[in-house]
Amino acid sequence: MKRLQGITVDLLAPDPFAYGEESSVSTGLPAPGGGVAFPVGFPVDFGAAGVDGRARFTNEGTAPASVRFRVSGGLPDGFSLRYVETGDVLTFRRPVASDDYVVLDSADGSALLNGVSPVSGYLTDDDWWQVGPGETCTVQFTSLGGVQGLPLLVLSGSPAYF
Repeated sequence: MKRLQGITVDLLAPDPFAYGEESSVSTGLPAPGGGVAFPVGFPVDFGAAGVDGRARFTNEGTAPASVRFRVSGGLPDGFSLRYVETGDVLTFRRPVASDDYVVLDSADGSALLNGVSPVSGYLTDDDWWQVGPGETCTVQFTSLGGVQGLPLLVLSGSPAYF
């Protein structure tokens, strides 16, 4: 009867984290609300609510999490995304047509037009960030100029675990 020797296997994991379920939130560009009409009558009507142009992701995990941004077009001068809590900024200075979209991925610092064409060279501010464990990331979406149609930011992320 033969005895087997113990076997040792060394593994290298390029991404050593486990991830929870991905969540996505979206927002349009900031837009003012309706306001109060004069003369004021009761009950007071404050008109339609405005849009703050902010999207939020909370990392409920135990490790830093990357986030991904998908910005769809109608932005002839580009756009800016600001991490409100830290002041970090991603600025994309290139027209994004109404039928185009740009994906910015903080996991690898990539920028792709329509999911295929690399456009990282158009990032004039590239303060990439990750969201720490238990932290919330508030992202302010801003146009760098004119607007055509209804641009949209979709912020996606998954909680990360050690």
